[in-house]
Amino acid sequence: QHAARETLEVIGKLVRNSEVSRLSADVVQAVADPANQKYTQEALAKLGGTTFMNYMDAASLALLVPIMTRGLKEREQKSRKWSAQILGAIVTLVKDIEYLRPYLPTLLPLLKECAIDPTYQIQREAAKAFG
Repeated sequence: QHAARETLEVIGKLVRNSEVSRLSADVVQAVADPANQKYTQEALAKLGGTTFMNYMDAASLALLVPIMTRGLKEREQKSRKWSAQILGAIVTLVKDIEYLRPYLPTLLPLLKECAIDPTYQIQREAAKAFG
């Protein structure tokens, strides 16, 4: 677990997106301690309240995708809604589509599940993420 945290911290230092860089410590804490749902929800809430305006680089995606993947799998509605919302916000800002390609096999099925979720807000955010 210590080595994983160090790796995540290194990735966090490589992030060029200023919005993600500002929140990287929160994201690293949430990803490094997956058993603590509180960290995940706090990080997703902060990311969900962020207006992303700068291009997403590969390091930003490497840091964000694990927490969004976990959020999309949660039973708790807020986590799914925030994750779909964040994903929708960042996919339009990916600098090179090749950065996103490795994550699509994981993210697309989860996003499809959210698109048919009984909760309207989750459906709406998933639909926005699909474009």
